[in-house]
Amino acid sequence: MDLSISTGLGHGIFLTVGYALIGGLIKYIDQAFDIEVFNKKVATFMAIPTAILMASLMAYNESSATIFFAIVLGLALTRKIDNIAFQTGLFFLLTIPIFFGEYVKVQWLPFAFLFTACIGDEYTNDWSDQKAKKRNIDQALGVKNHTSLKQQILETLFQHRVLMKLAVIILVLIGSFKPIYIITFFAFDIAYKTVEIYSFKIKRYGLDPASQPNHKTVAV
Repeated sequence: MDLSISTGLGHGIFLTVGYALIGGLIKYIDQAFDIEVFNKKVATFMAIPTAILMASLMAYNESSATIFFAIVLGLALTRKIDNIAFQTGLFFLLTIPIFFGEYVKVQWLPFAFLFTACIGDEYTNDWSDQKAKKRNIDQALGVKNHTSLKQQILETLFQHRVLMKLAVIILVLIGSFKPIYIITFFAFDIAYKTVEIYSFKIKRYGLDPASQPNHKTVAV
């Protein structure tokens, strides 16, 4: 295999695996505190290597720095960094300028675009969650609740935080990011959603401490 090809392949694999790990770990931490299906102590401990991995990718190249910087600040602004594990991870990320300051470079125009998309994702995702919860309550009470096709489509799109994905695709199409970032960002999202789906299966089968008070918290 040609050296340039193997180097490019290794670069892509490294980024894809790194993004996937971060996406899965973030959701693991989130669900440990939000719906209490995973061990909170483990989640808090995992916040440190997650932050270190994110910091390493941010120092690795400016595209990753731009993406993760937008995500972290977007989550902070929308008050989604709301548990001790995320706050611990944020503390370690704040040390980036000390250890990696000369390596971390941010593309400021793409950052502004992604930052705006991240904030939009969080608010529209909250809207979608509220609509879904209201519909479930109405169904439980026997109240008829007609949902238009337009609202169903919007709820589905916003559940998957589509704005930032579109922003990454646009940035690739205009040449700000290389095409590999479509793959890496979707790897991040797939891992995130996989852990989310798994956590709700645990909840559904009654393996969480809320439904099984005599059992210990499930640690995965």
